Amino acid sequence: MLAWYFYAMDNDDKLCSPDTFWNNFLGSNYWVADGPAMPGNDIGNTERAVAEGVLWRYTEETLGLYRCKSDRSDFLRSYSLCRGGNLGGISRPSAKVVFVDASSSWKWINGSYFPIKYSGGGWEWWPWDDCQHRQQITARHDGGCNMSFADFHCEWWRWKDPRTVKFANREISAEQASSDNPDIERLLEVLK
Repeated sequence: MLAWYFYAMDNDDKLCSPDTFWNNFLGSNYWVADGPAMPGNDIGNTERAVAEGVLWRYTEETLGLYRCKSDRSDFLRSYSLCRGGNLGGISRPSAKVVFVDASSSWKWINGSYFPIKYSGGGWEWWPWDDCQHRQQITARHDGGCNMSFADFHCEWWRWKDPRTVKFANREISAEQASSDNPDIERLLEVLK
């Protein structure tokens, strides 16, 4: 969170990009540079991907800050960054999530965090098999996940609907977990 904040302070309140493109364009401000799992991408899930991100120097080049100690995956990092605007444009910092425990069904976590989609007149979870550019929720912390907010506080969210935990653990489909799920509405409030 401090790296995210100090980057914005050094860049006229502009936040780093939550995108994770691997073919780092000149002048880009991606927080990490993993990119999608595709031919030619030899940087994904490597220390180089993290080091080429703009937050690296603000973390004192500490790779361990990018990974949750309870993450049992082979991913180099466990966190994803949510979309935002400019630091000064965040009207309710205590209600705007910044970093979140994330997962992926691909070879590494790619892209910004937004695990829900609008479909058929309502919000639902992104299916695991349709997640190349979407980050998934986790339940690795006793049926919940950790989130940090723009005012620097952190919260542990226990998922209220048992289907959410089952979905996070890939035990049921997005379709089975989405209908009338209060966790989707709650998450939508902090992602806006």
